[in-house]
Amino acid sequence: MKFWRRQVEEWYPQLQQRTYFVPPVFMNRTGERVVKIYGTEVLVKQRPVDDVPQGAGPVLFNSDVREDRSQQNVLKCLRKVSEAGQEVMFVLSQLNFKDYLPCYSAAAASKLPTPKDFKADNKDQGDFDVLVLHRHLGILVGEIKALGDNFQELGLSQQQQEQEVVKKVKSALKQLDKADDVLSHLTQDLQLSPRIVKSLMLPNVPAALLRQALDSNPPLKQAVCQCLDLPPTADPTPHCMTSDDLDSPETWWQQRMKANGDDPAMKDKSVYLDLVSRFCGPATMVSVFCSSDPRLGHQPDVRTEGEGVSETGHRFTRFMVTPSQLTVLHVSPPWAFLVGPPGTGKTFVLILKALDWIRKGEPVLVFSTSEQSEGASRMIYHQLEQTLVDQAERSRLHFEQLDLWNTEQDVPKAVASILQKARQGILNIIADEAFTSKYVFDSLLIC
Repeated sequence: MKFWRRQVEEWYPQLQQRTYFVPPVFMNRTGERVVKIYGTEVLVKQRPVDDVPQGAGPVLFNSDVREDRSQQNVLKCLRKVSEAGQEVMFVLSQLNFKDYLPCYSAAAASKLPTPKDFKADNKDQGDFDVLVLHRHLGILVGEIKALGDNFQELGLSQQQQEQEVVKKVKSALKQLDKADDVLSHLTQDLQLSPRIVKSLMLPNVPAALLRQALDSNPPLKQAVCQCLDLPPTADPTPHCMTSDDLDSPETWWQQRMKANGDDPAMKDKSVYLDLVSRFCGPATMVSVFCSSDPRLGHQPDVRTEGEGVSETGHRFTRFMVTPSQLTVLHVSPPWAFLVGPPGTGKTFVLILKALDWIRKGEPVLVFSTSEQSEGASRMIYHQLEQTLVDQAERSRLHFEQLDLWNTEQDVPKAVASILQKARQGILNIIADEAFTSKYVFDSLLIC
């Protein structure tokens, strides 16, 4: 335990003064498949689906997208709570029971309770959607249910919406009680057990709809009150996070966490340090979603802000194209404009297509249309130059710097230059950040 404490104090030097999110960056699930384009392995983004296509590999479901969106909304709410009240806490998301203390020594195994002790009751399987370790208020465990954002799309009546809410609430209560049992077990060896607070989190369901669904089902309403440790006649809706709380979650936080005051068990700073050491320390795995990771062969461990930045950077630098970009590469239209925000693979598509042309024996002109595009165009040229090893292939690569901003004077000059090169044979042109006096195009392919 001493090593764990030292390690978390090194990872989180302000753990007694500020909020940390673990993992620090939430990674949405994505659908990707690996294809080989012109000898280069690239990832192709897959659109989410409702059903698994026959013979398909791993796919991204629309339900996955909705669940990730709900998780993001809850984490944004907790971030607002942290900033508004300067809370000192650790916010863990999607921590699997099996990832709690799987990496400890045999000596420690005999001293600390783990979820494996619940194996006979099948309670060792599951996860904490959200787990908050608060310096003064104890522990909050939240169960998130992703429903409500597609009610209008499905055309559900008011009664059908209430039925869906009732079904999800029943499921959430079972999972909350299970999480409570596991947490109580994991903290039973502490001299004073921290207070455990539970909350239903329905970030896409309006409070009025939840209240109506519970009022129409008195037994369920009473079960919710019992699960949340409320009086039987209380209104449990304010104690549940709903879509009403997304902009201002402070009221929900006040009702659920601050109403009972500080937790006596958390007076000693060492209790908080012990909790953080167990749930966020080196013996607990903190994983994020990764569809395929050739570096590690499993989900990467991302627990500090530095690791979060590194993992985000790695994902942004992967070779990836969209299905429409893949079509452009395969179909090879006479000309094509590629548009989109930064980081969507447009320049990468230009480089891939240029390599294909050159390796087929065709010349390629990297065309800079203005001073604004010169940097991007020269970067493409140098990237191609470094990639091409064969001198004959390099001889097919050309660069042209022209300024098309003054249309009347520069366009005829550009056309004459291109025609002169085209007389020598087939000419393929690529232009990144293509500017003229009237138009701005992100990327241009002409073949």
